[in-house]
Amino acid sequence: MDLSTWLKDYGPAIAWAVAAAGWLVSSRQANKRERRKEIRTDIATISASINEVLKHVESTLSAKTPSDRDIAYLSITTTLRDIDMQLERLLGRRYKTSCEIYRTSCRTSSENFFDCASGDKVLHPSEDVHIKREVFLETHQQAMLLIHLMHELFLHEFES
Repeated sequence: MDLSTWLKDYGPAIAWAVAAAGWLVSSRQANKRERRKEIRTDIATISASINEVLKHVESTLSAKTPSDRDIAYLSITTTLRDIDMQLERLLGRRYKTSCEIYRTSCRTSSENFFDCASGDKVLHPSEDVHIKREVFLETHQQAMLLIHLMHELFLHEFES
């Protein structure tokens, strides 16, 4: 069988195979890009909610009346519940096996942040301004650590 006969017989099949392979590669790249966008959006949403909690913590610590403090504290707890659900969705995704340490770190960091933001030091703040400042700074530090770890998880998942 010479080349011209072979191309005549198998040429259309080869063209279809090349087109199918190109479609598979393109589809896989598009799915990966979409997954990256979804995870990035989830992280941005959680980060915004974390910043909202920080504002509520500040409001709780600076509240003049117990009623104002209770309202701000209620906002903290409801927003923390939202964060918990969003974080579970983010961490419940399938990731590379090597990302497990980042996942575990995010869970631990979120627990620390939740404890700081909803603990007795926030609910029943001291009258001492320096102690209030320390409580807020500790909560802020835990919040920033959680945001950092979510970004580390993202970066590690999509590194080439």
